[in-house]
Amino acid sequence: MTVTANPPTRVPTVPIPSGVPTVPAAPTPPAADARRYRPVAYADGPAAALRLLHATTSPGVLPVGPGGHALVPADIEAACDRYATGAGPRPRAGVRHDLLDRVPVGADALIAVRVPGGGPPPHDTWTAGLLWLRLGLAERSLAHAVAHLRGRSVAGTVTLNLPMVRGMVADAAAGLAEAHALLETVTCAATCACAARCACVAAATCPGGCACGAACTCGAGCGCADGCGCASTATCRAGCACPGGCSCGATPRDGTAWTRAHHALDEAGRVCLHLFGAVGFLADGPGAEVRAAELLADTYPPPTDLEAS
Repeated sequence: MTVTANPPTRVPTVPIPSGVPTVPAAPTPPAADARRYRPVAYADGPAAALRLLHATTSPGVLPVGPGGHALVPADIEAACDRYATGAGPRPRAGVRHDLLDRVPVGADALIAVRVPGGGPPPHDTWTAGLLWLRLGLAERSLAHAVAHLRGRSVAGTVTLNLPMVRGMVADAAAGLAEAHALLETVTCAATCACAARCACVAAATCPGGCACGAACTCGAGCGCADGCGCASTATCRAGCACPGGCSCGATPRDGTAWTRAHHALDEAGRVCLHLFGAVGFLADGPGAEVRAAELLADTYPPPTDLEAS
């Protein structure tokens, strides 16, 4: 069963009023950076951001969580001819896929399916990107909630200016700030810029030796332990601490930090539901994206610390 999804509708940016805590917008990230999904989720919603995430991490492959479930836009579910497993992609032909639900998100819909035998690959860039996507969605929900409250009043007072309401907005903003900080400080447990452990805050290059003082293998394929004139990004054979995520193409992995970030985003989203009032709990209301975000987190949970190591 295939559900045709409509193109995403662009939602205009909603400014947060002065005096309300906000998470500062990050500059446009490089193409390989998982942060790129955050602004797309904020501007265009979950379906558009998931399409970008899928196109850059697993084109043609249905991403499957550890429980054997997938939740993706309808057009992606229909187009994928393979599905993810711990041993690599497998053909979908001949494999039973159970349609579980259709989750409306604005003009789009996400399709939930069960894929027996499916699961995430060992180095799952989808899960990492999903966290940044969720951060953008949570920021979007808070901005919409603030816009909703700005147009309402109680006994002649703008609802947004009520102390209790401002406190709730501040709580949601604090949750976003916590999630953002956790995502910016994850520890790269895969490969980074050197053959020994090092602190690399930017991509290491090797024109005359590894920038972090150890032997490395260059992206161009040359060994630069004794220095070489290549300007390629150094790749590493061991873990290193990479504030802001691993800048040399590896996936930042920290099970505890990822789980805490998801929890912070869950709490912020639920505060937004209350800020919307009763309309926030309607299936086709503004809370639909909050529900979709939590379902995505449940479908694609982060690895445990043991799995991430």
